[in-house]
Amino acid sequence: DMDGVAFDFLGSEYRAYTGAVFGLVEAPIVRGTSLSLSLRGEKRRMEYDDTKGASFSPTNDMAGGTVSLNHDLSETVRTYLLATRGFKGGGFNAGPSVPEDRRVFRPEYVWNFETGVKGTVLGGRVETELAAFYMLRDEQQIKLAVQDDPSDPLSFTFLTENAGQGYNTGLEGSVRWKTTDALSVWATGALLATEITSIDAQNSSLYGREQSHAAPWQYAVGGRY
Repeated sequence: DMDGVAFDFLGSEYRAYTGAVFGLVEAPIVRGTSLSLSLRGEKRRMEYDDTKGASFSPTNDMAGGTVSLNHDLSETVRTYLLATRGFKGGGFNAGPSVPEDRRVFRPEYVWNFETGVKGTVLGGRVETELAAFYMLRDEQQIKLAVQDDPSDPLSFTFLTENAGQGYNTGLEGSVRWKTTDALSVWATGALLATEITSIDAQNSSLYGREQSHAAPWQYAVGGRY
């Protein structure tokens, strides 16, 4: 305490190492239809030390990929059906007030199932995309605020933690129309529904809630001259 003002100090050192391999192959099945497969593996190691005595070095081994079936309805319009497994690396929460058992958070994994159509029509003047998707999130990463002092509602620390499982499902589309050589107009829109379907007892109040930063609908329109 200095002149009635509480303060704390934290010095830290952080290092990260990442290595990855990636491969893609696409093969025709019949005329106008193809199957593609991509795989990605990644290894990430993080090292952290600070002046409060915290020291840890989590390592994440992650793998993902995509299987996609594509079919050309015409020379300019394509439909697709795909399944994707993606990932987001884990990490840690740094700070003088972070509880020891909440320092490290694990990678998040997402299974995405999607179908859609995209292409150009009217001699290339109109570009369109429409997609429907369903995503299953495992070990999803969420941001929380933890109160440091129960008697002081203004003392809190922001954390990232894993929140069990959840899903996202929705529709999204866009259209761009080149009305003249000088003028084009466009519009995009999306509908989205989300829910946290499984969570640990420590964060049980979040069960059944919508995920944060996930607007149920959005749209945009514009033009360029």
